[in-house]
Amino acid sequence: MKRLFARLHINRNSNAWVIIRTYIVILLVTTLLNVMVTAGVVSTLLIRNREAEAVNMIDSLQDSFVHKSPNWDAWEAASEEDTSDTYVKIQTITKSGKVKDTFYSPNTQKYLKAKVTRISAFPAVKIVDGHGVFYYRSKLTHRAYYQIWLSMNYILHMVRVVLEAVLLVAALSLIVGVALILLMSRRLTKPLTNLTKAAQARAAETGQLQQSLPVPETPTEVNQLAISFNQLLASLNDRMQREHQFVSDASHELRTPLAGIRGHVSLIRRRGTEHPEIVPDSLKYLDEESLRMQHLVENLLAISRNDQLQLDLKPLDLTELLTTVVANYQHQTAHKITLKLPKHAEALGNEDSIRQIVLAILDNAVKYSPDDRPIDITVVELDNATALSISDQGAGISDADKAHVFERFYRVDQARSSKIPGTGLGLAIVSQLVALNHAKIAVTDNHPQGTTFTITFRK
Repeated sequence: MKRLFARLHINRNSNAWVIIRTYIVILLVTTLLNVMVTAGVVSTLLIRNREAEAVNMIDSLQDSFVHKSPNWDAWEAASEEDTSDTYVKIQTITKSGKVKDTFYSPNTQKYLKAKVTRISAFPAVKIVDGHGVFYYRSKLTHRAYYQIWLSMNYILHMVRVVLEAVLLVAALSLIVGVALILLMSRRLTKPLTNLTKAAQARAAETGQLQQSLPVPETPTEVNQLAISFNQLLASLNDRMQREHQFVSDASHELRTPLAGIRGHVSLIRRRGTEHPEIVPDSLKYLDEESLRMQHLVENLLAISRNDQLQLDLKPLDLTELLTTVVANYQHQTAHKITLKLPKHAEALGNEDSIRQIVLAILDNAVKYSPDDRPIDITVVELDNATALSISDQGAGISDADKAHVFERFYRVDQARSSKIPGTGLGLAIVSQLVALNHAKIAVTDNHPQGTTFTITFRK
């Protein structure tokens, strides 16, 4: 069997092999049960039929035994069955119960000399050497004791024919079944094989954006698998593009202060001795740019850590947390921060990360709104969530920019002035932390002017 499957190029770890092996086991068990049931039923019916024949023959012998000896010719003529392989022994009995005469049908005496083997499960069935299997029946009357042996060889022949037919059907079923399984498995696995080859080809294209895999229409499972692979490839391509853009933006953001720092260092070296008045301005610039680089590196490290971070989320009182955060933050800004909070607002989240989210959005609001404009913080409890809104009255964010404000290093055009410090990573970190809290964040306009950030926490 193994050599046959090897010639058919069937991998023993494939689904086709598993299906064929299961099919063979089921077919063997079914065939064995069919053989046992068929042999048992046919044998039982034929034995009962033979028993009825024996009774009829004995009755026929009684009718033909009208003189001192039985009329074998009349008995054979009266019998409906073939008597050529039937043996009869008749013993006449006197009134005192003694055996008077014994009569044998043709060849019976020779038959009785053969060795007999009894079958314990069927006492009436006997195996006679040189003759085969026989059914034995006897009957005692007031005149004689009748014994008859009927051949069952034809019964065995019929059972054998039936069993051969069952086995032949099983063999044909095996051949046809295996052929159909191979045909169907190749037909079903061909789209999967093509999909695997396409995936391997895409995997060899390292460092490049991956093209979509072909999507077969059938079977449905492979179609859904190909769609899922393409969705995964699209996600990986998107991540790769974002990582490339992130590296490019980070390089650009670091290159600018580094160039300035090197320029001022070079200036001090060349002219610092002759013109010492330039040294304080250069040192001030170096201090500011190095601080900016420090913040940039810290934000980059924060983003890198957040990508692999898992927060411990617990129910907390958002009202209490915001009251504490705003009380500490109010001393750092000239903006008036107003709170509209319920007495108690339950939210599911991580306290430290929520504090970081609120501070980052407040910093953003302070940077982009005039000092005389207030910043409003509102908490609203919903059915299964709690919404936190932080609104400023600054210049606002255009609809085109709203879709990108959470991207790394993205800053709106009005914010690209060097007068407004920042790295463009604050809202990207906010977006990461919101996702880690299993919350949602949205940006909307604050009418009549400004921007509103709304974070919705689960309860």
